[in-house]
Amino acid sequence: MNQKMKRFACHEIVLADGSRQTLSVVEILSGEVVRWYPLKEELPFTQWLPGSIELRHDHEGALHAYYNNVMIN
Repeated sequence: MNQKMKRFACHEIVLADGSRQTLSVVEILSGEVVRWYPLKEELPFTQWLPGSIELRHDHEGALHAYYNNVMIN
């Protein structure tokens, strides 16, 4: 099955180490975070989520994104 990349922009990302990055984009493929970076321009097919996205590792080390304490798929 071919999964599509999902892209979310937010005011702030809380990284797994506790550091924070403002105005950022998170890219997710099949439920796993594949990359994040500063938001420098409006990007097509990007969903805006107000507030923060938190990045957390699961017990196997995969990185996932959470918004309002719910995993983003």
